[in-house]
Amino acid sequence: MKRDIRHIYMIIIVLLSAISCTSPIDIETDQASPRLVIFGAFRQDTIRNYVSISKSMGFFSQSPPITIDNAKVTITANDTVYQLHPDTVAGRYYIDSLNILVGREYILDVYLDFDQNGVDEHYRAKSRMTNTPRIDSVKLSGFVIQKLPIMLVYGKVFYTSDNNFCVYNWKNRDTIGIFNYLMIMPERFLKTTGYAYTVPYFVRDGFSKGDTLHFRIDNFNNEYSRFISQSASASGMQNPFFSSPPSEVKTNIRCLDADIRVSGFFTTYSRGAVFSVISHIDFDFGSIGGMR
Repeated sequence: MKRDIRHIYMIIIVLLSAISCTSPIDIETDQASPRLVIFGAFRQDTIRNYVSISKSMGFFSQSPPITIDNAKVTITANDTVYQLHPDTVAGRYYIDSLNILVGREYILDVYLDFDQNGVDEHYRAKSRMTNTPRIDSVKLSGFVIQKLPIMLVYGKVFYTSDNNFCVYNWKNRDTIGIFNYLMIMPERFLKTTGYAYTVPYFVRDGFSKGDTLHFRIDNFNNEYSRFISQSASASGMQNPFFSSPPSEVKTNIRCLDADIRVSGFFTTYSRGAVFSVISHIDFDFGSIGGMR
């Protein structure tokens, strides 16, 4: 009887082993069909805005994306159609002196023959400019939670529109434009006390007590905020922390007359003013994953 039971156990083990055996599968990521990539982020405070158009490369490709220079690109605002012009940079199109007004909807239309069947496809995206939060000042609080200093942002948000603070910081004036940090704070995380908005500030290497730090706070609409967060997560910079990367970063650009998948995004947004503060916090909190 014991011998029969052992025999049955051996059969079960063999069967389970056979079921659990796997064979290697080669995924040819470089052979995947290229995808059209369209990106445009129109700022309210700039004279010239751009739309870039390219073709994606394989995941492990070391080559840059292939630019597309033969597209027709227009912006419609207040029932007026504006033509974008080819830029000196390949795959980029520009428009000058477009008024980005609060409450106005802007429609991006792109026409090109991406699938090379001899007929142009029509791609479209829409963005409505939201109110800009009024930021009066920022300061670093001496109060620290879990080794994260608290940055206080003073001003007023408009609860009738999207509020997603994108905080950049850098240390020296000569490195302006090379940002040390980017953080999205969706509206549901903005905790208000009067007109003060607390934002956890993540300390980076190289900052010390007495340094002058510079902050710029932009405001994104909800869709663009999700796009930035998903893009960061998919690239390994998870936002929020401990989240899983999305299966696909969502775009607001659609092909209207063909089944062609598009990546990228089109948005209008407000670029905030720059504020400078002198750090009065001792940043030597010990080593934390590359931060101190």
